[in-house]
Amino acid sequence: MPEVKFKPFSGEHCESTMLVNLLRQQGIELSEEMVFGLGMGLSYIHWQSSAMPYPFIGGRVKPDLLAENLSAVLGLEFDVRETGSAARAQDNALEALEQGKLVGLKLDHYYLEYFGEKRVHFHAHYATLYKVDGENAWLVDTKDGGGGGHTSLDSLSEARSAKGPMSSKSLSLTVKDGPALEALRAQLADKLPTAFFVALAANAHTYLNPPIKNMGYKGVLKSSGSVTGWLDEIADPAESLPIIAMLMEKAGTGGGMFRKIYGRFLQQGQKLTGVAALGAAAKEFEAIAAEWTTVAELIDRAGARGSQDALAEASRLMAEISEREHAQFTALEALAREAIEQAASTAGAQA
Repeated sequence: MPEVKFKPFSGEHCESTMLVNLLRQQGIELSEEMVFGLGMGLSYIHWQSSAMPYPFIGGRVKPDLLAENLSAVLGLEFDVRETGSAARAQDNALEALEQGKLVGLKLDHYYLEYFGEKRVHFHAHYATLYKVDGENAWLVDTKDGGGGGHTSLDSLSEARSAKGPMSSKSLSLTVKDGPALEALRAQLADKLPTAFFVALAANAHTYLNPPIKNMGYKGVLKSSGSVTGWLDEIADPAESLPIIAMLMEKAGTGGGMFRKIYGRFLQQGQKLTGVAALGAAAKEFEAIAAEWTTVAELIDRAGARGSQDALAEASRLMAEISEREHAQFTALEALAREAIEQAASTAGAQA
């Protein structure tokens, strides 16, 4: 049965880990932080529907956008496939493996047998398929997922077709062959500085101009205003608040609500471009990440002890974080747009 030879990578976040593996196998060497940043991954959302027992607090863009944004900024093409047929979904994956390609899969990791006792339902998890052996499939996963392992083909099919929040119809993706891939392999070093600033400007603009008030810096303020009522408004705060905190800090975020990853993206951007201000911004995001970690700890404490004081402090910190993130992204958007204009002016003069 098909097996793809490659050097596996296990990172912090599932979608960026999957993309790093797909790209590296095709000769595109990017760090997880660079993939996350070029994919314009940093965001914020406060989401709760009537069917949800507690709010979801998220620190990244919605699933599938990392690959879409990465494609746009690098000129890279992905072959993305969805199907309601479990048989066709398996055929799509096997076809790619037979062509020697790794396959990115979106699924509910609850059904993956290698997750063991840590299994909970989450329908927007990503893993990388590299081998099918008899009745088992072998996947690379995040550090939190133990780096991956094997699961039965039946369980994989169930994971891929599971329906729930943020799910897709057995979505798979591979890197497309062709001129775009060849050009990126040859010109990656030359393209990266411009791609970095384009992605930075776009991510900052989206964060600062959210389409609804529960996203971006406005969403952080919404959480700040609502968190103090959670002990009364959430049906089982002793159970639910620790889950909210765990999802914020430990569930593939890299710590600090993805802000640690983004800070390292900015550090790498400084080395890439030589712009010193990016180093200062990276340090500020590291400090903001530490505040987010404290917020998660306070929410966990509130659930465990029924502490209203802990939620009051979490509210205060989130209001401060909103202001700090607004200030940072305002400055970063201006910096990035100036760099893009300078590059365009230089290119025009040389032409």
